[in-house]
Amino acid sequence: MFEKASQIKLDDERTARVAELVDSEVMVLNTSQLAQSQKRKAHQYTLSIHSTFRQWWDFVLTASIAYVIVMTPIKVGFDVQSSGLNYALDVVVDVIYLIEMVLNFFTSYEDDATGEEIKELDKIRRNYLQSWFLVDAILKVARVAKISDSGLVRTISGHIDRSMNPSMLRMLKLTVIFLVSQHLIACTYYYISFNQSVDTTWAPTHDIRNSDSLGQQYVDAFYFAIMVTTANDVNPITPIEKLFTSVMLFVGIVINASIIGSAANLLANLDKEEIARKNHMDSINDYLRFKKVPLVLQNKIRRYYDYAWSTRLQDPTENLFADLPDRLKLLLKLNLHSEFVRKVPLFRALSHAGVVAVIQCLVPIVAMPGEVIIVYGEVAREFYFIKTGQVSLCVPAVEESIPLGNLGEGSFFGETSLLTGEPTTAEVKAERMCELMYLSKEDFETIVDRFPTFFLAVRRISESRLQTAQNIQKMTKMNRRPTQVLKMKKLSLRSVAQAAVLKARFGDRLETLGNKGASGRSERIGSIVGNGKRLLSTGRRKSIPSFSANFIDRLSLAQARHLTRLRSMSDMQQNNEEDAFWD
Repeated sequence: MFEKASQIKLDDERTARVAELVDSEVMVLNTSQLAQSQKRKAHQYTLSIHSTFRQWWDFVLTASIAYVIVMTPIKVGFDVQSSGLNYALDVVVDVIYLIEMVLNFFTSYEDDATGEEIKELDKIRRNYLQSWFLVDAILKVARVAKISDSGLVRTISGHIDRSMNPSMLRMLKLTVIFLVSQHLIACTYYYISFNQSVDTTWAPTHDIRNSDSLGQQYVDAFYFAIMVTTANDVNPITPIEKLFTSVMLFVGIVINASIIGSAANLLANLDKEEIARKNHMDSINDYLRFKKVPLVLQNKIRRYYDYAWSTRLQDPTENLFADLPDRLKLLLKLNLHSEFVRKVPLFRALSHAGVVAVIQCLVPIVAMPGEVIIVYGEVAREFYFIKTGQVSLCVPAVEESIPLGNLGEGSFFGETSLLTGEPTTAEVKAERMCELMYLSKEDFETIVDRFPTFFLAVRRISESRLQTAQNIQKMTKMNRRPTQVLKMKKLSLRSVAQAAVLKARFGDRLETLGNKGASGRSERIGSIVGNGKRLLSTGRRKSIPSFSANFIDRLSLAQARHLTRLRSMSDMQQNNEEDAFWD
């Protein structure tokens, strides 16, 4: 009995210890973690590697290293004594290096394994002593390797890598290496020839040697460096001359081969996009000629592909950035469509999540000039937005079509037939090359169902357009110039029928929205659709600042993933918990 009681007590103690361990390890930071967190905080004397002062100091250090690379070989090779300005510059450079050594004991560094900025003084000093301290203390010229790791050089290199053609960048680097190598060869050649006791044809002439002009001597030596590295016969005589010439010939072969290869690669890849476009168009032209396609049709096909290449119609987020994280993919897509979102006033009737959902479901399409987009009398299956270009609306007639107006960038069409289910009352034709974005009928109905404000805005604009079209047709029949929109005293039978269909399909929603009066959401709609009739013209449109891509930063990973994978409005989550997200 006592053994059982002691066993129970022992089990309770073990359970308590396990609970205490779980609490300390999982639920809160333990003492060692807190101490480590405190250690990671920057010391008051620590200098961040990303600070503005450090960036400027790296610039000064880079300039001093460039001075050393140029002047040190000249002083050694041409026996130039430091005096006056040269002596002052040497002193300044030495002082800069001494200050650099002191700063390195207090400058943070990035851990190569984790990418974390290390700000602990003990680790900073230990890292510096184990890496660059010996080089800084002994060698000046070798510091050129160190400066390549500085924050300034990495920032500049990153900007150049993003903005320059890779082949051009490689060519630039090889050119710098070539010039520096020729500089070193020239100084070495003059040093060898100057210190030889035997006069040979390989050495500079007496006039060059005895000249007081350092520039004349350097030009002669640099010319020799070019000659020896391009395999010209410099006629070496002594063993040291032959050895030096052989080594320089090998160096010249390596450098010249690299430069020639880079130049060829640069010319081949200078404009990869243009080369790819040309190859694609050549294949298309060969096929069209082989199949004997009529020239008129060939020209239309070529015109489309020229436009597609110039505007890059294909969405890169699906293939090129397929492995990008969901949040970054959404931000990229919204950035690519930011101008389009600003042009469309109708997006004000949607929440931020609604705008993103619509953008994800839009399908791009191109309409050629003169191409009919919607035929008069058909039942529409798609809802169109105009991204670029202009379309015209007209009512076909036996004698002459009746023009209803034009729609420009940011406008939409096809809504009336989708709302009523009736045939379209106008023909829509592309006036010039148009880039359109469309929603399928199913997606449009889902949006109307999910966002009542969107439905009300589209309905009001649709009714306004119907009334305007009827007024224009009436004035045309009366041979009057339609300078203004007349108020109709009596609706046509078609309008009555369409209104009845609207009432039958959306009657409950209309009553609900109508009863809201001047509530917040109704006021918001009023600002959108109050002047809906202006969408029939190509007048000025104000930018829409209401939508911001910053909305993406506030999403959870699950929400970002759901939006990224959205391809149809029917995929929107249908549960009460998500209603607040979409609204």
